[in-house]
Amino acid sequence: MAREIYLIPILLGVPGHKGGRPSYARLKKDVLLHLRRDKRVACTTMLDYYGLGSGFPGTPVPSHLTSTEKARRIEHAIQVDLFDQVPDLRPDLRFVPYIQLHEYEGLLFSDPAAFAAAINQPQLTPALQRVRDAFQTPEDIDDNPATAPSRRVVQAWPWYRRDGPRMNADERESTATIAESRFRV
Repeated sequence: MAREIYLIPILLGVPGHKGGRPSYARLKKDVLLHLRRDKRVACTTMLDYYGLGSGFPGTPVPSHLTSTEKARRIEHAIQVDLFDQVPDLRPDLRFVPYIQLHEYEGLLFSDPAAFAAAINQPQLTPALQRVRDAFQTPEDIDDNPATAPSRRVVQAWPWYRRDGPRMNADERESTATIAESRFRV
């Protein structure tokens, strides 16, 4: 059975002040608004682990955990909190929290050819692929502030801007299966 699925990004926050370091109260309010508005809606998040605001369940996390374990602990705590609050909205089925451990550009290394095409610089594919091949996952590329993914992109192409590439449907299709084990489209 074919389904039509539409992805609609929404910035957290109030009009005139969106993004930033969202508090858990703000996140929860926005997620519940969307889950209540339409029973066919499913939600996810893409929150910066290092940019989380106040009040997130599962925080603070024990320092002995790996970054991945810390993110998973917070994601699970968010899921449990929402289910405990509003089980009738089925957040266990309709809400998938995701905490991004490293900068956005790390994900772009999931498919260097699609990334190079998206910024209209296909000649960058070999350079971007060399970076990708040096690491097990795209998120592992973020191993040092001086060599973070965005800096590696700028090293290959100095005109790169951090507002992110705009990929068309054909280019997104090739990145639909992202190599990194924590993030799946």
